[in-house]
Amino acid sequence: MNIFRIAAMTASLGLAASHAHAAAERVKVLENERLTITHVTYPPGEHQAALHPPPGTGQVLVVLSPAEVEVNFQDGDKTWTEKGPVPEGKVWYIPPTLLHQFTNIGKTPFVFVVTTFK
Repeated sequence: MNIFRIAAMTASLGLAASHAHAAAERVKVLENERLTITHVTYPPGEHQAALHPPPGTGQVLVVLSPAEVEVNFQDGDKTWTEKGPVPEGKVWYIPPTLLHQFTNIGKTPFVFVVTTFK
């Protein structure tokens, strides 16, 4: 099953987030002994509290709707920020050693599917 079929499945099951509140919404789409796939919605202004490593052995994140985000990264002594529009379909690979922190700085929800490898 590819990621686009999973995204379509989450929409058809009504798992898209309600945007009436300010907290991120996470819905597990699939979990097995090798990975977890989660549909995530960050409303405008929502952010992760701190830089942190991905759980497990890494993650792949696929953006489902265009958004405006700021992402802080740290890999050892190297730090950098990516800030600006993120198109639908953008993919990030987050290896287990890469600290990261997402913030939705736009006016629309930041919606993505993240696959976490165990």
